[in-house]
Amino acid sequence: MQLHHLIGTDYDTALRDAHEQFGDGVRVVFRRDYTEKKLFSSQHRCEVQFYVVAPVSEQR
Repeated sequence: MQLHHLIGTDYDTALRDAHEQFGDGVRVVFRRDYTEKKLFSSQHRCEVQFYVVAPVSEQR
């Protein structure tokens, strides 16, 4: 199982990006919300770690 990770501005954005890149087989393992602080500003971030499930082929 290979873990991937993406960082977005919020959870929905990160999850949407994961679905766009890897398809509907994305399963989230870890989520971390944090704030990046800079000199005069702070930005909210969300890191998502996930793996991709292989699609099940239809059996006849």
